[in-house]
Amino acid sequence: MVTNTIGRQSWTLTVVRDFKSSLDEEIEWEKFYYGRTSEELEDKERTPKHLPSGLVYLLARANLISEALESGFVTEMSSYPKIGDDWIRFERIAMASIVPPFGPTVARYAVEDGEDSIEMVELMCRGELLPLKLWIRVLELDSSTMAWLIESELSVGRHKSQTTLDDWYEIGDVTRAARIKPWMRKQLPLPGPPQESYKFR
Repeated sequence: MVTNTIGRQSWTLTVVRDFKSSLDEEIEWEKFYYGRTSEELEDKERTPKHLPSGLVYLLARANLISEALESGFVTEMSSYPKIGDDWIRFERIAMASIVPPFGPTVARYAVEDGEDSIEMVELMCRGELLPLKLWIRVLELDSSTMAWLIESELSVGRHKSQTTLDDWYEIGDVTRAARIKPWMRKQLPLPGPPQESYKFR
């Protein structure tokens, strides 16, 4: 039986660009920190990851690519239909348990009538099923989150004090064509419905 933990509320994931990585200006190649709360975002054990194609699709559709590269964005999710052109429906196409039978459930969702997808993890590890359909949208960081980001350690590295050779050249086999395609790299997952509502800070 599927447990609906927070009714018809939506939940969020805040995503912040990793300013310590190379500033490539191509969002598919950039890495991002992510967290439901500011504490999760600042967790030093959580490494930044590439965006899944489904989030890149949503950012392009909402004209938020430059904002995402400049600072970050918020992903809002709902397991119930949402009204508005900014909400896009995703459908579950696969589901598995990471370490059966006790590991978290992981599901892959594809945008309706498209190929772009995201991965969602059920964090409670209680055997609750992830929803068959999701409604997802992306939003700019609000002013209070931006103020927090500016004061946090995550914004360190935005401006390098000294450039290095590999800022300008790619030597030998390390070329754009030789790199692993971003959609084959480890991508950040989205959290499943929470047990209770939460706030970023």
